[in-house]
Amino acid sequence: MNRMSQMSRMSRMSRMSRMSRMNKALMIFAALGAVAWFTLDEVPLGMGPVRISLRTATLVILGLFAFRTWLHGYRLRLEAAAQADASIKEAVGRE
Repeated sequence: MNRMSQMSRMSRMSRMSRMSRMNKALMIFAALGAVAWFTLDEVPLGMGPVRISLRTATLVILGLFAFRTWLHGYRLRLEAAAQADASIKEAVGRE
């Protein structure tokens, strides 16, 4: 097995590991959201003129963390694709 295909295989394995970790994190956020939905009451919180329930505030915060996690995973995929393109161009340039 040549070095390029070995590096490509390792890159795919680490990408799959990152994706599975991200999927696990998103599933945990979904589970926490379900627990929050079924256990928290619609108790209103007073934040000045804005009234928001404790359940809604919790779900919004969990949603923001989930979005941030997804955005980080998306950035990692874009960086990996750019790095793969650069290594292909470099390999083609050497030939």
